[in-house]
Amino acid sequence: MDDYRGIISYRLSHVGTRSEGFYAFLVPDDGDELPLCREGAAPFNDTFFEQFDGQRVDVAATMSHGWLIVESAVPVASVEERVPEPEAGPETESDAEPESEPEAAGNTEVGTDNGNDNKEEL
Repeated sequence: MDDYRGIISYRLSHVGTRSEGFYAFLVPDDGDELPLCREGAAPFNDTFFEQFDGQRVDVAATMSHGWLIVESAVPVASVEERVPEPEAGPETESDAEPESEPEAAGNTEVGTDNGNDNKEEL
């Protein structure tokens, strides 16, 4: 079994023939399209591949007669597609935030009313 990475395309193919149906293809970065199927399933209208349409995936498969016989497919995010994780609080002591505000900023007790409601008049 080999590993392949690329974008899955699930589309209507062989239009107008007895073989017309939706087929899945793996389009690796080098652009050579590879037809996909699963062991024991017809190579057309296999809705297993529909969920991956347009997604970059890692595929574990075996090449046989020009087809990739897929054992598993797992979506992956490319570097461009990754969403940065929200910043969590400091994780080390050197990154720790100060525990209190400078006293020059005013009242430092939490929950006290200093008379300022932070509203600007327009």
